[in-house]
Amino acid sequence: MKFEHQCFGLIHQSVLKNIVNKAQAGKIKATLSQLAHTYIASHRPSQNDRKEWKILKSLSRNKIIVILKPDKGNGVAVLDRETYDKSILSFITDSSKFNKLPVKGRQTARISAEAKKEW
Repeated sequence: MKFEHQCFGLIHQSVLKNIVNKAQAGKIKATLSQLAHTYIASHRPSQNDRKEWKILKSLSRNKIIVILKPDKGNGVAVLDRETYDKSILSFITDSSKFNKLPVKGRQTARISAEAKKEW
């Protein structure tokens, strides 16, 4: 349902706001909505998709491994948890990539809020 809501939001933002002939806006909106509903209703995962989903769901319960989306492509990366944790810790403690900020007391919340504003 969330995807459906996003789809209609995109239709509204990209098409309906830019229509020159406002008299046709209702007809265009109805047609595009029908197309979106048809697409969403017609998509059914294949038997293979369901098998892969079950396998990944089963693997995700295993605390010894980590399942991630790779940086590039549409695959799945399955990694040893201990190796993954070590590499992440090594990455975030690398002083050539990150600087440790001197933080005292409640400054953490303030710095975090400032970072979110800049982002």
